[in-house]
Amino acid sequence: MPYAKIVNSKVDKYPYTISDLRSDYPNDSIEEWFSDAMAFKYNVFPVHEVARPVDYTKNYEEGEPTFQVSKWVQTWVESEASESQIANRILIKWDEIRRERNNLLSRCDWTQLEDSPLTPEKKDEWASYRQYLRDITEATSPFDIEFPEEPDA
Repeated sequence: MPYAKIVNSKVDKYPYTISDLRSDYPNDSIEEWFSDAMAFKYNVFPVHEVARPVDYTKNYEEGEPTFQVSKWVQTWVESEASESQIANRILIKWDEIRRERNNLLSRCDWTQLEDSPLTPEKKDEWASYRQYLRDITEATSPFDIEFPEEPDA
C-alpha cells in the first residue's frame, strides 16, 4: 500500500516511502516494516488504491490523493488521448484478440477431425463455436468483444 505524508490536512509528499521517513527523521530508529499506528506518529498515512479507469480514448495519470470518508484515496487525472495513441491502442487490442482467438481455435482443432469421438450434433456445435471465433475479428471494436463459452465435449 502506498503512503502519503500529510501536513495541515494537505499532501506534503506522495508517494512517501520508508526511505523518505528515514531521511526526514535521521535520529529515529525506523524499522524496515512499520505499522500504520507508527506511521500516524509521523503524519504518514496509507493511501487506499483505486483501480485505474479503463477507457482507450483517455490517458490516466496518478494524481494527488484526496481525503474521502475518513481515509486518503488514490486519484486518477484524465486527459484526452491523441488520435495516434487511440489508433495504437486499437491495434494492440486487436493483436490480443487474435492471439486469444487463435489459442481457443487451436485448443479445439481435435473436434473437427474425422476420428473425433464427438457425435455429429456435438461436432456441429463445435463447428458453430469455431466459426463464431473466426468471425470475431469482423467486429467494429476490439474493446466490445466477448468470447463465447466452449460447448460441452
